[in-house]
Amino acid sequence: MKVQISSVDQGDGKRLMVMLAGPSDMHPEGGGQPGDSGELHWDGGRAKVLNTLKGGLLDVLPEKGSLVQGIEVCLDRDESRNALLSRMHSAEHVLSRVMENLKPG
Repeated sequence: MKVQISSVDQGDGKRLMVMLAGPSDMHPEGGGQPGDSGELHWDGGRAKVLNTLKGGLLDVLPEKGSLVQGIEVCLDRDESRNALLSRMHSAEHVLSRVMENLKPG
């Protein structure tokens, strides 16, 4: 999926916090669930997406090239990890219901 970079801020060490200009198919962390991960790539560059946060914010680790405001990048979600997280999330709902049925309140 093609997305535009709205802003780039220095994170921890070599990591960057990247804000996307529009929506993406990445699910942010929240409610105890980890966010999606994946990869950004663009002409002359590549970065690992370590985590997705609310509001279109990505925690990234550049591997090659520079990420700058305004460039268009290709965002690829790690589909196998996403599928695993989705199954874990559903299983936690089932487990919560079983626990609630065993001990209401």
